[in-house]
Amino acid sequence: MSGHLRNKILVLGRRGVGKLSLVKKILELTSQEFRAHEPNNHSGLKVPWNITTRYYVADVLFWIEETDDVNQQILDEYMDEENGIGRVVDAIIFVFQKDKVVLIWMPTSFDDIKMFLPFFQKYEPSILLAVGSGTSVLDPEDNVYNSWCLSNGFEYIDLEVSPSVSDESAGLMRILEALQSHVWDGFQRIQQNEIRDNEAYLDSNAETDPRRFIQDMNPLSLNQNADENVELFGDILPTEAELDLIREQLFGDLDDDDGLDRVLTRLHSLRERGQSLPDDERRRLAASVAWSFGMQFGGLR
Repeated sequence: MSGHLRNKILVLGRRGVGKLSLVKKILELTSQEFRAHEPNNHSGLKVPWNITTRYYVADVLFWIEETDDVNQQILDEYMDEENGIGRVVDAIIFVFQKDKVVLIWMPTSFDDIKMFLPFFQKYEPSILLAVGSGTSVLDPEDNVYNSWCLSNGFEYIDLEVSPSVSDESAGLMRILEALQSHVWDGFQRIQQNEIRDNEAYLDSNAETDPRRFIQDMNPLSLNQNADENVELFGDILPTEAELDLIREQLFGDLDDDDGLDRVLTRLHSLRERGQSLPDDERRRLAASVAWSFGMQFGGLR
C-alpha cells in the first residue's frame, strides 16, 4: 500500500450495532447515494464518499470491519507495517450499543475498542470517535464510556443526543462535523472562480455545513466601526500587537502555493483547542480569530 493516500475512514464494531446504518445516514445528510454492493456480512465493505467544503473537495472511503471474531492474529495484521493499513487510515469510528445488557463477566460491545488501542497508538489517526447508540444502562452521572475516551484520546459521541440551540454539534451532526472539518490527504483545492458556486451549493445544505469557524467558536459578528467592536468584545479583545501577531501566524503564508491548505489546518487546530478551553479563554480565542479575519479580509483595524 506504499504511496497510497491516507484518506480512509475505518468503521469498527460488532454485527448489528449500526455501522452501515451510520454510514448511510452520513451519505444521506450530504445528499449522496450509497454506491456499494451490500452483502449479508458487512465486514470488508468499502463505501466511497465525496466531501465538499467551501474551499476544497476530497474523495474518501469508509472501510467497515466487524469486531465479533477479532483475535490476536487479526490484530497483528492491523499492526503489521507491510500491510499498510495504518498508513492509509486517518479516521476511526468505533460504533457500539449502550443498551446491551450482558452478564458481568462477559465483554460488552464497547470493550472491543480496547483490543485495537495499540493500533490507534502506533499509527495515530487524526480522528478518533467512539459512537454509542441505544439507551444507556449506566447512570448518566457515571459515564464510563466518556471517561475511557477522554483517557485514551477518543471523542465520545452519544448518537441519541440531538443538536440543540446551545449545542449545534451533537450526535450525528458532530460526527459529520468532525469528518468534514478535517483536511484530507489528496484533497483538491477549489479555484477562486469556483468558490461562489460552491458556496451557493453549501448554503442550500446549510444544516450540514459545520465549517464556519467563528460560528463554531462563538456567534460573534464584526462591524467596520472599531469602537463598536471594542464595545462588543469588551475586555476579551487582545491588544493590537497581539492581533497583528495572530493574523501573521494565521495568514502570513496565504499567498503561497499551499497557503490555503496551511490556513485550513491551523483553523481546524484552533477550533479543536477552543473546545477544551474555559468559557472566558474560549471567547478570547474566538474574538482574536474573528478580528484577525476582519483585518485580513475586511480592512478592519
